[in-house]
Amino acid sequence: MSTISNASAKKAEILTIGNEILTGRVTNTNASYIARRLSLLGISVKRITVVADEESEIIAAVKEAISRQINYLITTGGLGPTYDDISMSAIGKALGLPLKLNDLALQWVLNKTHAENMPLTPEREKMALLPFPCKELDNPVGVAPGAWIEVNNGNTTIIVLPGVPSEMESMIEKHLIPVLVKRQNLFVAEKEFRVIGIYEATLAPFVKKLVKNDEKLYVKTHPGLTENQPSMLIHIEYASESKEESEQKASQALNLLKAEALRLGAQIKG
Repeated sequence: MSTISNASAKKAEILTIGNEILTGRVTNTNASYIARRLSLLGISVKRITVVADEESEIIAAVKEAISRQINYLITTGGLGPTYDDISMSAIGKALGLPLKLNDLALQWVLNKTHAENMPLTPEREKMALLPFPCKELDNPVGVAPGAWIEVNNGNTTIIVLPGVPSEMESMIEKHLIPVLVKRQNLFVAEKEFRVIGIYEATLAPFVKKLVKNDEKLYVKTHPGLTENQPSMLIHIEYASESKEESEQKASQALNLLKAEALRLGAQIKG
């Protein structure tokens, strides 16, 4: 249930595309990540659908989602260079939009391939074929660009993203979250600090309990190494209609997390 009252009418669906999900070889973590981020901003996720890398399945799923008059449809998967990466083409067909070589998207692909000393093959070039019209979305982590498409006279926004989790997450945070925060008329307070000396899994039960008790709170841990010791950057967000509440609750979560990390024997930086 949404915690932001003025956003209760906003509805979203998530469409995950990929045979690897349907065969059970890969867990659909993308859908849970997106659902959590949308729910924190008061957007109600009504349906999560998984389809195979088949044109007819993708077209049908997109058309069905749009017919339900949702506000947002986020798709992940099928944007790479291989023969079965057909999501952009299928979504274009579902919307009746032609694919065109997007100059800006092509430049991004060129920059990435040149940086990695790879040639621009026809397979890589096809990643710059986007539905027209759309807004191209750059990929800070990978190569394949995404697309932002407005349909239903602007009442439905479709965001087409890669399936690689790190790429999808970076594009959600860069392209979607700032727009949703503005549209939802929210204040988002952010805090960060680093924990050194304990593993992510050690703090995970406390993090889970903390966010479960407050649906407006978002905590993301980024594990790594600092001076050959396990460490993690902890990012905290609190979203509400009140700036004062957001700041207060984010600070409260920060203090609770720091206290628990210290209790577990960690060092704190920041």
